[in-house]
Amino acid sequence: LRARETGEICAARLGLALHLDARVGELRTGHLRPGSREARFIAGLMRLPLGSTELKRGLVGALTIPLYFQAWRRGRSHGGESPDQLATRTGDFLRRIATEQPDDAHVAIFAHGYLIFTLALEAARGPIDRARLWARPYIPNGSVTEMHVERGARRLVRFADRRHLGAGR
Repeated sequence: LRARETGEICAARLGLALHLDARVGELRTGHLRPGSREARFIAGLMRLPLGSTELKRGLVGALTIPLYFQAWRRGRSHGGESPDQLATRTGDFLRRIATEQPDDAHVAIFAHGYLIFTLALEAARGPIDRARLWARPYIPNGSVTEMHVERGARRLVRFADRRHLGAGR
C-alpha cells in the first residue's frame, strides 16, 4: 500500500500513468518453521515484559525483519515463495520492461525494501559490491536505489540513498 501510494503521488505530479504489477510485490516469505531457532527467538522476545501485545509485535517486527529475511533466504521458512521463485518473478517483470520500453526510457519502480535489495544484489558487480550490500541490507523508507539497464545488463548506481530527503530525514 505504501509503495503504491508513493507511486500514485509521483505519477500524478509528473502527469504519467501508474501501472501496477503483482510481480513487484514484496517477498512472499511464508512462515518460520515451528521450533526453528528463529521462531524460538521471536517467541522469547514476545514473552518479555515490553507492554501491550501491539507494542511487542511492533518492536519484535522491527527487530526481527532481517532475521526473518535470512531464514527465508536459507530455506528455513515454509508456505511462501523460494528465492528462485522470487528471481523468476522479478526477472520476468524486468524482461517485460526491457521489451516494452524504448532503450532510453526512465522507469521508476516503487517497491518494498527486501524486493529492492534482491534486485540490487542481482545488479551488483562482483563480490566487493555484493559484500557492501550485505553490510547494510535494510532499505530505509523513502530511499532511492538506482539501476541502469542496458541491453539486458543491470548495473547498480545508487543503493538506499536518502540524500534527497535533506538533513532532517
